[in-house]
Amino acid sequence: MKKKSEKKPGREVPELSFKHGQRAKYVQRLPEMNRTITLTADLAKVFPDSASANVALRQIASIIRSHEIRGHEARSAG
Repeated sequence: MKKKSEKKPGREVPELSFKHGQRAKYVQRLPEMNRTITLTADLAKVFPDSASANVALRQIASIIRSHEIRGHEARSAG
């Protein structure tokens, strides 16, 4: 048998006030926080989930960054 809750009759939850609230406060940041891309069918076969696509993209990004750094050093030397 369940215990009855110990709420007192007539006791209500106080109302919330949104008087000083700001509507859509963080909506400007939404595009920065979450981006969605769509893979074509041939790539979707290679990358079955977002985790595998993210791993591959991080590796490619690392290669691009290393080439940009090397390219910058080569231009500075000449």
